[in-house]
Amino acid sequence: MALLFNIGNILADQGEIAEKTHLGDFNHFLNQLAKGENSQIDFRAGTLHASELLDNSNLDLPQFTQPKIGGPLSVEILSVYTGEAPHKFFGGKKDLLVVSGVKSMLTHGAAPRAINQLVEKVDDFQYLQPGAFTQGSPIVFYTPAIDITTTFCSFELIADTFNKEVFETIARLFTSAAGLPIFAPANGYLLVGSSLLKMTGKLGSALFETSPFLREDIAFRFDTPDLPIAKAKQLVICNEKIRKNF
Repeated sequence: MALLFNIGNILADQGEIAEKTHLGDFNHFLNQLAKGENSQIDFRAGTLHASELLDNSNLDLPQFTQPKIGGPLSVEILSVYTGEAPHKFFGGKKDLLVVSGVKSMLTHGAAPRAINQLVEKVDDFQYLQPGAFTQGSPIVFYTPAIDITTTFCSFELIADTFNKEVFETIARLFTSAAGLPIFAPANGYLLVGSSLLKMTGKLGSALFETSPFLREDIAFRFDTPDLPIAKAKQLVICNEKIRKNF
C-alpha cells in the first residue's frame, strides 16, 4: 500500500517527503515564501508554486491543531473511494466492509477490528461519504489527552458477499448501540459496549480470513528519537499499483 500527502494540489508519497525534508528543499521553499518571492518546489507528480497555496483565511475554515502529549487526538475517515472494486468470480457486485484498528505501542496483542461501515453491492468508482442516512461511523479514534508516545492505526477494505442476516445484524447494532463502536475481538464474536454477541453468516471469516484489497498501517509518533513527530494532516491511502495515476 502507499500513503500520499496532500500538499497544495500535489500528492507526494512518504519517501519523497522524507527526501525533500532531509535535503532542505522544504525549508528553502518556505523561506522564499516568507520573503514574498515566487518560490516553487518540484515533485514527481508535478511542480508546486507558491501561488497555488490558497489562502483560506477568509473562508472561516478551522485550522488543524497540532497533536502533542497531553493534547487531544482524533482520527477520522473522510471518504472511501472504491476505484475498480473487486467483483464476484462469475460477475456481479460484492459488498464492502470498512474496518479499522488502533493500539498503543505498549500493547502486544492484535487490536480488535472496529466496523466503520458495511455497504451492500458497491459500484466501481463510487465515493462513500458519511451522511445522516448512512449507517456506521467515520470515527477511528479519539482521546482528549494523548498519554502514549506512539499509537498505531490500521485500515482495511474488504470485499466479500454477505447474506441478508449479516446486514440486518450490523444495521440493528448501529441503530441500537447508542454511538458505541462495534468491535470484532475474535473470529466469531462482536463486542458492543459490554455485550459480546455471536457473529452471523460469513462476517467472521471475511474479517479474519479474507485478504483485504486495501490495507495500510499508520504510526503516530510523538516522542521517538530521530523520527518525525506526527503532524496534523490529511492522508490518502491507495494501492501501490495506481500511484502512477497521481
